[in-house]
Amino acid sequence: MSYPMNQVRPSYEQFPRVISSSSRGLMSICPQSYYREVICGLRLKEANFHLDAGKAYAVGLETTRTIYYDPSNSGIPEADRAEIAQARGLEAFIKSYGPDDPPENQNHKNLRRMAGAFAEYFIHFPMATDKMQPMRNADGTPAVEFSFVFDIPGTAHPVTGEPILYSGRADMLAEWNKGIWVYDDKTASQMGANWRTQWELRSQFTGYIYAAQQHNINPVGAVVRGMCIPKVKGEPNYRHEEAFVTRTAPQVERWIDRLRHDVDRMIWYWNHDYWPHYGEENNGCNNYGSCAMRTLCSAADPNSIKDMYYKTYRWDPIEGKEIKQAEDHPAIERFANENS
Repeated sequence: MSYPMNQVRPSYEQFPRVISSSSRGLMSICPQSYYREVICGLRLKEANFHLDAGKAYAVGLETTRTIYYDPSNSGIPEADRAEIAQARGLEAFIKSYGPDDPPENQNHKNLRRMAGAFAEYFIHFPMATDKMQPMRNADGTPAVEFSFVFDIPGTAHPVTGEPILYSGRADMLAEWNKGIWVYDDKTASQMGANWRTQWELRSQFTGYIYAAQQHNINPVGAVVRGMCIPKVKGEPNYRHEEAFVTRTAPQVERWIDRLRHDVDRMIWYWNHDYWPHYGEENNGCNNYGSCAMRTLCSAADPNSIKDMYYKTYRWDPIEGKEIKQAEDHPAIERFANENS
């Protein structure tokens, strides 16, 4: 089966020019969910506070670190600099979080609790003594954000024929113990015995390491620092964990080979207009409580309810923001500039 040559695709179907770890993972779990979310650009109108609260937390941390480690602020006494940076970081966190309250089942990540987690981070990891200090870029600025984009070798976009890009963003390139580490912050509702081990082979961090190598940086590995905001009544007891993971050269080589293979699969699904519901076989329908596309998959006529529950939403993984469907992907221009 292949897409009829004389049939024009709907304008809302767009094969992505840029692949990210999250979109690749979604495709591996369920091509139908990938089709709805990435190809068609659908997102639930109801906010996903599990993701949005974590994003706001990351924005607050990045803003704080950027101000604190900025060389132009080095003349400010350390205690004052930390206070100013954390105050500005909290403002950025609140702005990113937004005015809406979460639904009852996600109330443990309400504004007050997430702000408490933000404050708790710097109580436990003061920037002046934190073992993880940001690497300095060539111009002296701190590498408190590591965003990247590279073309995936051996790939061709099914519409434009250009190489397909892979992009991602880690929270920091950090120096520790005479080595460079890719650093990432995570939030969680619980931290059991397997919290650390879940990152040992996680593809996301292999991608970070491969990307760093493309920038002539050879990291020792990756550091994952987690903050637990438990689902409890009353005041939460915040917990912290750290995981240190490394990658061998064969692991990195396998990762890029699998990435090419996954892109080939995406193109095959696109060319054959076949997006199987694999989530029904591997329990992907229940990921993070429930797949966002579950309502459509359960409906006899998905198109009749689509506009009721979903909106069109295109996300730029490099710029970290929503883009209009008609816009060129900002990552394309950025990639061209970086490689010119």
